[in-house]
Amino acid sequence: MPRELIAELAQNPKIAISVSAATSTVGAGTKFFDLATEMLPLLSVFVGILVSIVVIVVQICDMLRKNREHKAAMIRSELEIEILRQKTKVLEEIDRMAGD
Repeated sequence: MPRELIAELAQNPKIAISVSAATSTVGAGTKFFDLATEMLPLLSVFVGILVSIVVIVVQICDMLRKNREHKAAMIRSELEIEILRQKTKVLEEIDRMAGD
């Protein structure tokens, strides 16, 4: 369940971009105002960048999956059309032979 929830959140670009921007902003703000140790701002910027990369990768994978599904549907449709053409030819041949 938690894995599915994480995947769902990662696939939602609005949530992921918001988290990424907030993390990066907090990191930059703490560095700018010198509110924390040296490592915290760098770590939060790194996490923001990492979340951005995850969003990009998830979106690309989703686009590739949809593309593969679309291609498979197109091939199925072309095969169904070819089967219907063959059936039509056979029926026309039977009608022609029955008419003779």
